[in-house]
Amino acid sequence: MSTTVLLAVAEVRAADRGAFIWDGEYWGFDYAAFEQGLASGGADPVERAPQLPADLSAYNLVIVVLPSTAPGPAEVGALTEFVDRGGALMLVSDYGGYSPEPSGIFNDVLLPEFGVEARFASGTSYACSDAAILHPHPLTTGLTVFHSSAPDFVVPGPSTQVVVETPDSEPFLGVERNVILLADSNPINTAICLPEETNIPFFANLPAFACDVDGDGVANASCDGDDPDDLDPAVTEPGQESTGGETTGSGTTGDATSGETGDATGDTTGDEPTGGEPTGGAGSSTAPTSADPTDGPEPTSAGSATTSSSIDEESGCGCRGAGDGRSGGWLVLLGLALRRRRQ
Repeated sequence: MSTTVLLAVAEVRAADRGAFIWDGEYWGFDYAAFEQGLASGGADPVERAPQLPADLSAYNLVIVVLPSTAPGPAEVGALTEFVDRGGALMLVSDYGGYSPEPSGIFNDVLLPEFGVEARFASGTSYACSDAAILHPHPLTTGLTVFHSSAPDFVVPGPSTQVVVETPDSEPFLGVERNVILLADSNPINTAICLPEETNIPFFANLPAFACDVDGDGVANASCDGDDPDDLDPAVTEPGQESTGGETTGSGTTGDATSGETGDATGDTTGDEPTGGEPTGGAGSSTAPTSADPTDGPEPTSAGSATTSSSIDEESGCGCRGAGDGRSGGWLVLLGLALRRRRQ
């Protein structure tokens, strides 16, 4: 790869950390604290406009706030492509009375396109309050309360994680994969309810979430990390995939718990597996990396069979056989007897 291409990739990755706010530009909105919080969390640049750019490749975080018009095919396509490539998207709904109704736009036009099952539901009250229930999540790190007016709610789908609830235990902030549903604009609008007094940690947590949507501690490519796929729950770290009880990675494939034979294979010359017991298929003789070195080599299990090693002290030959290793000794004695007979 040429130096020019490498530089181009580096520039794109650096630009990927930008945040864009698609602003419906309703009355009296003030995003000063919100934009400062995004910047403090690592978003660069932070931009806002009433039109959605056709190309969102410069951003890994997009916030859609009360769109003043229903998104057309171009906007829907741009946002769908953005979500599909792993960008973090936050949809901000609000109290009924806006025209068009934001929850209807999100529920009918956008969320189905993203494959998100959560929906917004309109509430009936409007009063500034502090959310009483904060669930552990990267977005709530550092929060003690979440200031809002809570007029709308989130109806979670089967895979939606409820992050914040109102004092009445109504879901208010939900996350489904890389899409965040926020049921009120006032938490990010400093003109009402003064959210800058309490919500700054949430603002700053959004860029970090965009860098590591699956929360495995490994940043994705948009933040110069090595996570190959934040959207695949099976991928837990670069080069390693975990699905159910099976673990695949550098040098190890097969059933990580039973060691049963079948299609399991083990590569004893590659990288050693981390953690406790190694994995491997039939015939694998890799010793556990966590074993006490004073205990000597331990046999590894491959189904019901065991293998062990013995060293012949005279010849220095390592002889491997089934059972307790005695067959290697008998072969040495037989060889000595035949040699004496010839003499």
